[in-house]
Amino acid sequence: MAANSAKQGAVLTDQATLSRYLHYYSLILIISLTTARIAFYFVSPVPVSDLGIALLIASGVAIQFFLRRDNLTMAARVAVMLGMTGTFFVALANGVGRMTAPAGYLLGILLSAMILRDRSWLYALIASWIMISVADWRAYLDPNDFVPKDYILTAWITEISVVSLASTIIAQLYTRQSQSFSSLNSAHSSLQELFAALAEKELYYRSLMGVAADGFILLNQHGTILDVNQATCDLVGYKREELLNLDMAQVDPEASLEWLHQLLAHPERGREIPPIRSEVRHKDGCLIPIETRLQLIEMGGDILIFANVHDRRSEVKAQTALQEAAERSHLIANNIPAWVLYLNRDFKITYYNERFATYFNLDSDQILSAEELFGDALARVRPNAEKLFRGEELALEFEGEGRNGWHFLTNISAHIVNGEVVGQFVMIRDYTERFLEKQELQRKNELLKIITDNLPARITYIVGGNELRFWNQPFAELYNCSGKEPPLPTSVAIPDDIHNHWLEIAAGLDAGQVGSYELNLTLPNGEEQYSHFKLLPHIEDGEVKGIVTLALDITELRN
Repeated sequence: MAANSAKQGAVLTDQATLSRYLHYYSLILIISLTTARIAFYFVSPVPVSDLGIALLIASGVAIQFFLRRDNLTMAARVAVMLGMTGTFFVALANGVGRMTAPAGYLLGILLSAMILRDRSWLYALIASWIMISVADWRAYLDPNDFVPKDYILTAWITEISVVSLASTIIAQLYTRQSQSFSSLNSAHSSLQELFAALAEKELYYRSLMGVAADGFILLNQHGTILDVNQATCDLVGYKREELLNLDMAQVDPEASLEWLHQLLAHPERGREIPPIRSEVRHKDGCLIPIETRLQLIEMGGDILIFANVHDRRSEVKAQTALQEAAERSHLIANNIPAWVLYLNRDFKITYYNERFATYFNLDSDQILSAEELFGDALARVRPNAEKLFRGEELALEFEGEGRNGWHFLTNISAHIVNGEVVGQFVMIRDYTERFLEKQELQRKNELLKIITDNLPARITYIVGGNELRFWNQPFAELYNCSGKEPPLPTSVAIPDDIHNHWLEIAAGLDAGQVGSYELNLTLPNGEEQYSHFKLLPHIEDGEVKGIVTLALDITELRN
């Protein structure tokens, strides 16, 4: 279409071709009129008064002069020149004599041709001169054959003026038409470029809207849907053609009501309204949670509403799953027989379980700010802060400050995706009972140590067949073990053959049975000693775990 318009514009704006066609047209028309005038001269001459001649000339001049206002300067000059020339030479011919008429007309022809510089007028004036000359020669040869040459010349000049006027008007019209077509072609090209740019932008807009994950709805101020994208159609289950020109209230009255309230509360144009969380009804009847951002925009003098609709189903599903996980975590944490806390990097409590709150009988505000409640524990943890936030674990025993009992603290570092430690989960267990048991066991061990150290016998406890876990003072003095801490290898004090013999005896005993035998030993100081041994095996699950040995010096009794 653009190519055809350009081609037509090129044809219409070809000024050389247009001028040539008009030149031929004027020439043919002038020749035809001249021929008809000559034929009329010989066949049926009609006398015309001088007043008629003057009126014809004046009308032609007036018409041309009037059209001069329309910028047809050349046409007016031609008409005035022809009228003045014709009138002057007609008067000259009638007043001086017949023989001067051809010379006068010829002079007028030459002057007009020099001024006009137009060959078509030259042809017409030459034809006029020939016609008048013929009339003069006929009148000269036959004085009775008088022809009103004034009428013929004046009528012919008037006709030529009309022809020139018509030709000039046509030329001007074609010129203006060509200019109009040129302007129209230019405007058409600009419009085509504009439409192409608009089509490209619309395609770009449609492409973006088509792949957008969120829904977009454009409404007018009456709530009529003007445009939607595919995501909106998928969200509500309608086709695009079904949604266009519908009111939003027809699609979902509840959502529309929420939007209307927000729009009335925020009437400022260009301002984004706070997000609205609501539910939109699908075509099948189910409710879909959405978050809508509304904005008033002005376009072409109209106020439009742009709605960005975000589908929150996946978000709600994730929140539900997160909430369920949090509830499970709370359930587990609340039933753990320990206090569970979460400390941030500033060692402030941001989470605690019910057992912790119940134990201290404080509300949440008091707990979250009551660092002094377990200041002793935090004082122990703070020096290890760098280790903790490197992800290392820590275990501490501490006595409750201001509370009876002992507690055992362990931690688990909380990590995020990039591996950075952002806080610590701390579990504090009541360690009092176990601590008291440990103290009681330690007291009994100390008492046993006192008793065994004062017995006149060497007592040991061997674990795993080759490891001394316990010995009394007489054994330590004899085998230089004083000041040493268990465990020690049995090879320090017991020869391998004796040790292996003990293992054989213990393997043959049942739990609770005691084995005994006598043996002559060489002591570390080189003395000989005859000893009586008692072996008590420690048996668990049918396996010997250790052996308690008691060695008594019976050398004097034997002697």
